[in-house]
Amino acid sequence: MIKSSEGQFDKPFKVGDRVRFIGQRGSQDVFRDRGLFMMRTPGTVQEVGEAACSVKFDGVARTKACSYHNLEAVHEGYKNDNLPSDSPRAKVLQEAESLITGDRNASYGTPTQNFQNTADLLNVQFGHKLKERFTATDVAMIMIQLKMARLIASPDKRDNWVDLAGYAACGFETTEERGESE
Repeated sequence: MIKSSEGQFDKPFKVGDRVRFIGQRGSQDVFRDRGLFMMRTPGTVQEVGEAACSVKFDGVARTKACSYHNLEAVHEGYKNDNLPSDSPRAKVLQEAESLITGDRNASYGTPTQNFQNTADLLNVQFGHKLKERFTATDVAMIMIQLKMARLIASPDKRDNWVDLAGYAACGFETTEERGESE
């Protein structure tokens, strides 16, 4: 049993265990590593301490210490026990997840940063036509509309469905970071 100032944990994680971050007690339920949204991202326990363990989250070069209260164990290959992992919808969501949680942050910054950069450029180019300035969330919605327009022409093109799911998730993240979500 692992002990902490708050009591005992019934999660005696070991080095090599697969875990994922599930939230911070008393905060916004998000965990960020240099802007990367880590909520529910799986990782591997690197070191074990009394109240926390260091976890290397998938797709991130850094290791972070996490309270055991903020972690849950996952078995390898877990996605959703109620959804067959080989179903078309699961495959689309898995691909979208891998695209938006991969190394794109290193290349382009976080989705919110990248979308805000795009919004700033749109505001400069179209400022004389606008009543309100574009935001990062607006850019996410524009990208979703672009994918929907492409689906009208090619409804069977898988890439558009994958990107649509990814833009929706990134768009929601922009509202979380701005404090707009409910």
